[in-house]
Amino acid sequence: MPTPKKPKAKSKTKAASEGIAPTVMLEEKPKGPGGRPSKYQQETHCDLAYKFSLLGATDEKIAELLNIAVSTLYEWKNTYEEFSEAIKNGKEIADAEVANSMYDQARNGNTTAGIFWLCNRQKDNWRQKQEISGPDGTSLFQPVINVTTSADPVSS
Repeated sequence: MPTPKKPKAKSKTKAASEGIAPTVMLEEKPKGPGGRPSKYQQETHCDLAYKFSLLGATDEKIAELLNIAVSTLYEWKNTYEEFSEAIKNGKEIADAEVANSMYDQARNGNTTAGIFWLCNRQKDNWRQKQEISGPDGTSLFQPVINVTTSADPVSS
């Protein structure tokens, strides 16, 4: 004997309107901001971002290493203060250590390090790009104007 077919399930809205579904089904949850939930995990991401920053990674490289888009990294920096501080602190320490190393090398006779240090620390005094001008700051190069007249034999 064939088993009887089950009736098709009615939509929640229609079922609720016919009094079949419980009243709870009529209540709607408040809408969230939309989109999928953030993958951000404070402890993990702050720790990794700090360590990558210590190694000299740029924001783009940090995003790549965290397997997120650069726009997500910037969003996290704006949203999560502790994440932004982790990157900032890591970069500051790395930059200070490099500057200290460069300073030590410059003091110990590394001419290239010394030039690099001075060019970056005292740009006005140690600029590598030379600008040539007259004593009053005007250009030494004057434009040449070639004027010809109709009586000139060259203009035929």
